[in-house]
Amino acid sequence: MIENKVSVAIVGSSGIPASYGGFETLAENLVSRSKQVSYSVICSGRRNGRSSAYKGARRKFLPLKANGAQSIIYDFLGMICSLQYEEILLLGVSAGIFLPFVRLIYHGKIIVHVDGIEWKRDKWRGISKYFLRFSEHVAVRFSDVTISDNAAISKYIFETYGKTCTYISYGGDSTEADSGMNAYEFCQEALETTGGRPIPRNYALTVCRIEPENNVDTILKAFQQNPELNLVLVGNWSNSKWSRRLKHQYQDYRNIYLLDSIYDAHILDRLRSNAQFYVHGNSVGGTNPSLVEAMTKGLPIIAFDVVFNRVTTENRAIYFKDVSELSSILNSVHCSLSPMQVNGWAMKEIARRSYRWEIIVSEYENMFCQHR
Repeated sequence: MIENKVSVAIVGSSGIPASYGGFETLAENLVSRSKQVSYSVICSGRRNGRSSAYKGARRKFLPLKANGAQSIIYDFLGMICSLQYEEILLLGVSAGIFLPFVRLIYHGKIIVHVDGIEWKRDKWRGISKYFLRFSEHVAVRFSDVTISDNAAISKYIFETYGKTCTYISYGGDSTEADSGMNAYEFCQEALETTGGRPIPRNYALTVCRIEPENNVDTILKAFQQNPELNLVLVGNWSNSKWSRRLKHQYQDYRNIYLLDSIYDAHILDRLRSNAQFYVHGNSVGGTNPSLVEAMTKGLPIIAFDVVFNRVTTENRAIYFKDVSELSSILNSVHCSLSPMQVNGWAMKEIARRSYRWEIIVSEYENMFCQHR
């Protein structure tokens, strides 16, 4: 351990370096910007590169996937491998059921990041939904500190469990497009391998997982009704029968461009830099990484009307509840972009004030040191 620095193990992400996902980006920024903390990060053994050292942090590899059914055991073993550290930051609650056992053998601080309200996601049914809700309950009860990246989640934790939940937001300034580089030309060249049509110069952008709770079908139908506006939608189209059906239904519309998941942060950054505005359909979760990254770019935001999105955008975005409302908004945008430009300035100001990694990492490290 590094003398005078508090030692913290990060458990629950795929690991570092980050290639995709909010938790991985959080871990990457904590490690990269560390001043007061010595980090160890549990990493999935299936990732490329097996060096134990990365940007001053120690990496420990487990031969399991960080997502899916294996994630519960992956997180549990990650905690067991981190018993020598002063504090454990557990990202997510799926392994919360093991915390009573971990408590018996670990005498440091356990900090749980509850992320979103996972059990409310549409993809979970029956026993899976019950398990996640119970695991959330145990994780909150047996953690020393509970944190979330959205004030609405913190309110939910307090009202549901009677426990104070520390609010620390999420950063949106992980990458920046190089000045002097043409974002449009860069993206065209980078996306040639997709085999799809060239993307237009003017477009709206959506980046999300292709799941019903993200209102992907609502967004696509609204743009179908507004063929004058182009939409570039990036997501995991092979994820399920539902996502494949949706792609087949909309891929031939001339104004709709469906791209498979892009894991290169710089390509995504340039896609945002060239977009006219951002459409955000997520209805479950906390502070969404794609949303705050779009806000950082100063993109006007049209977001699904749910409390998490209103909190993130401070009620200053444009909101929709269904296809009819979104279609009407898009029709107004087609008539005039001027009101949207004002919206974009507001989003950038909010992001500058609330979603900068420099500030967020400082809040995490102050919390670690406070609870040492």
